[in-house]
Amino acid sequence: IPDCLAFVSTFFFCLVVSFILSWKLALAALPFTLFFIVPGLVFGKLMMDVIMKMIESYGVAGGIAEQAISSIRTVYSYVAENQTLEKFSSALEKTLELGIKQGFAKGLMMGSMGSIYIGWAFQAFVGTYLVTEIGEKGGSIFVAGINIIMGGLSILGALPNLTGITEATVAATRIFEMVDRVPTIDTEDKKGKALSYQMASKNESSDESSYQTEGRRRHKMHVAPSPISYRSSAASTPALNPFSPALSIGTPYSYTIQYDPDDESVDENMDQMAAPAPSQWRLLKMNAPEWGRALVGSMAALGSGAVQPINAYCVGLLISIYFRPDKAEIKSKSRTLSFVFLGIGALNFTSSLLQHYNFAVMGEKLTKRIREKFLQKLMTFEISWFDQEDNTSAAVCTRLATEANMVRSLVGDRMSLLVQAIFGSLFAYAVALKLSWRLSIVMIAVQPIVVGSFYARSMLMKSMAGKAQKAQKEGSQLASEAVVNHRTITAFSSQKRMLGLFKETLKGPKEESVRHSWLSGLGLFSSQFSNTAFSALAYWYGGRLLIKGLITSEHLFQAFLVLVFTAYVIAEAGSMTNDLSKGSAAVRSVFAILDRRSEIDPENQWGLEIKKAIKGKIELRNVFFAYPTRPDQMIFKGLNLRIDAGRTVALVGQSGSGKSTIIGLIERFYDPMKGSVSIDGQDVKNYNLRMLRTHIALVSQEPTLFAGTIRENIAYGKENAKESEIRKASKLANAHEFISGMKDGYDTNCGERGVQLSGGQKQRIALARAILKNPTILLLDEATSALDSVSESLVQEALEKMMVGRTCVIVAHRLSTIQKADTIAVIKNGKVAEQGSHNELISLGRGGAYHSLTKLQGGNSPYRR
Repeated sequence: IPDCLAFVSTFFFCLVVSFILSWKLALAALPFTLFFIVPGLVFGKLMMDVIMKMIESYGVAGGIAEQAISSIRTVYSYVAENQTLEKFSSALEKTLELGIKQGFAKGLMMGSMGSIYIGWAFQAFVGTYLVTEIGEKGGSIFVAGINIIMGGLSILGALPNLTGITEATVAATRIFEMVDRVPTIDTEDKKGKALSYQMASKNESSDESSYQTEGRRRHKMHVAPSPISYRSSAASTPALNPFSPALSIGTPYSYTIQYDPDDESVDENMDQMAAPAPSQWRLLKMNAPEWGRALVGSMAALGSGAVQPINAYCVGLLISIYFRPDKAEIKSKSRTLSFVFLGIGALNFTSSLLQHYNFAVMGEKLTKRIREKFLQKLMTFEISWFDQEDNTSAAVCTRLATEANMVRSLVGDRMSLLVQAIFGSLFAYAVALKLSWRLSIVMIAVQPIVVGSFYARSMLMKSMAGKAQKAQKEGSQLASEAVVNHRTITAFSSQKRMLGLFKETLKGPKEESVRHSWLSGLGLFSSQFSNTAFSALAYWYGGRLLIKGLITSEHLFQAFLVLVFTAYVIAEAGSMTNDLSKGSAAVRSVFAILDRRSEIDPENQWGLEIKKAIKGKIELRNVFFAYPTRPDQMIFKGLNLRIDAGRTVALVGQSGSGKSTIIGLIERFYDPMKGSVSIDGQDVKNYNLRMLRTHIALVSQEPTLFAGTIRENIAYGKENAKESEIRKASKLANAHEFISGMKDGYDTNCGERGVQLSGGQKQRIALARAILKNPTILLLDEATSALDSVSESLVQEALEKMMVGRTCVIVAHRLSTIQKADTIAVIKNGKVAEQGSHNELISLGRGGAYHSLTKLQGGNSPYRR
């Protein structure tokens, strides 16, 4: 708002001055200010529309990448890396097209700014008439003309601020609509009965609608199949519950634990990856196919750089023309100058269009290549890399989105503007030194002060924006997590608690904004003062040279205007150094990913190729293992386990004993620290990993479904699957009946992560996907533990059909579901404590580990059926 008011007031003051000096010129030239505004409005609106479409378009591609990275185990298990990359690349095509359109629109917008030079041409024509025919003073005409141009540019400068104010008003309207909205189920409604602790236990059968919603929820607890935790300390997550002390009993440590909602591990130790120095040459080589575009764009940038110095030279010439004694000469020279101004406008339009369009093609194609290579490389990394706190799905996807854009900006926009600024500055210096080397040397000597003040203000504003964004990051993250997990917050009636936490995070940004406002005002003063002082020095020294006859008035104005305009160009180029440093950091980060060698290479070209189906014999021999994020906590201490081909082995034990870890070792998500994991007598390290995984299927407790149709999710298990194969797999998974009962059948959209389906439906679709893969080895990681009894029965029936003739490894808490297994292995203290059939293990008596587990589940156990 202050910037907008400043620009508008400048326009009105310029208008008043121009009317006072020459109302005829002001009245005639005023309509031309529309030439400055209309192109900015039209092409600016066009560019903003394209940008919004780009954001929406990349949202599709980014969604594909986010789902793949957050569900990387599923992607690896189904060897879907290439399939994911193809979808991602296809989605990026639309973003590429829109990015090129944006460059074209930007070129049109910047080129249309050449209307300023049409304004100068018109003023030269009308001004000459007023001087020669009406008898007005040349000085008044020139100053009036300058004010008209400045007024028009001020209105143009106010437009982005007006756009910002409009967008803020629209956003505020939406916010107020949301704030004023009364939900159907109002938790703030104080009507109804207030439950006491005693009433909560006695009145369970009463009509729930007669109680206060918040009070009722305080006496209920909901635990979802997939627990939620927040990216804050463990103290914050229990704090959502009013009875948090009761929840803290399960953490036998006095210190705070860091929770990461996208990570399976807690209290991680991260190793920072050393990044190589950025190679600009290597980056340019990635853009090699567009070398022709780079050449044309660079030549156009040279033309754009020459526009301002030429215009400044002509404006300085216009002043002297008005003071010529011969009216015929004034008319002749001003007519020529008018055509020159028109030529400058044409040059500006052509060079701007070619410059921005060609560099946009370069930049967008480079962005697409980097994103593709980035995601392709990510999908070769070992799982432990994704377990690190810095490499969560949100963090990695943010890097994928932003760093590629920064690199594109470095090679495209910034290189374009840098070529333009460097050539424009050198050209301006050459012209100014030719006109008056004495005045030019003095002005060039003090120019760094002016440039420095503008640069300092620009950097200060960028720094302020960056710090404000960083200060608001914590609050934004908390708000985002609150919205995503609103069911959990509502279930614990913790809305006010979350609001209190959110308010706390906003105190810092508020204080920072006030401090930045003072600094911003100081920066504005210093830049304006230095500019005025620079002009005063130039006029003072130029006047002395004029008195001594060492310079003409024409050359004085020309040299002055050329160097003043150049100072702005240099300051603008200097303000890009922050962007260049960010771009260099992005290049470093991108190449660090592209050059990193995975500890578990899925593309081992020297690995054994599986030319026929494997038998499925599995053996873990003397395995020692600890998760890389928790190296001090040993999971296995010499574990030995043998699984014969075609047999079913169930893994049981207490939580944290390492049952699911065995699944991860068989899939080779991790490698053991010591010992070996072999399949058909060969160490899994000797196989081509992706080829090996085509013979293994994994079904987890919380199945991962992707945004798309049910058909697409089932077909994820096999490339180019036929419709008949998909339906057959669905029938075997007991899923065909409920799918056919839906309105769109197999074309029903699952929603992101399958939110449109129930847990049992998702699990059966995941089973159909695994059946379609037709694996030799089937890994079931608590596939039925989160289901209700009806869904469990259907899924269990489907599992029993699927396990026939396959090597099956089952992880289960409910012992009743694995009693039919050929072998049951009890994992305890990092080893296999007992192994045998259900009857054999029961016969060991009360002292046996398996017997203890069955007794626990038969008694007061949370797993009691």
